[in-house]
Amino acid sequence: NSYPAELFMGDVGSLALGVAFVPVRFTPKASIHKEQACRGVNIIVTHRHKIRPVVLGIEIAQKLHQMYPNKFPLDKVNRLLRHSPTLEAIDQGFPFPKIEALWREDLNRFMHRRSKFLLYK
Repeated sequence: NSYPAELFMGDVGSLALGVAFVPVRFTPKASIHKEQACRGVNIIVTHRHKIRPVVLGIEIAQKLHQMYPNKFPLDKVNRLLRHSPTLEAIDQGFPFPKIEALWREDLNRFMHRRSKFLLYK
């Protein structure tokens, strides 16, 4: 039940400014896919000032969860994300703007508080 990397790239790539997706084939020497031919995408940062890494990561998690709802370990995303409401929204298939709204107020408060401590603006 494979999914072409090119289709994945089209789905996520249109939302991910500052990166390019390159399809790759590889055979891992370790992991649960050891010695199995695998396909995926290599993510290359093309414009580091445009990239929004958290947004990109959430978009990728959303797409992988849509593609492989029973195989993609969504619970492991929370090790990096550390925001259970966002994880639940991904699991429930919320569109990205609704997911982003879950943390927007907290982020705005953080940015305001952080601004007092910045040496350079």
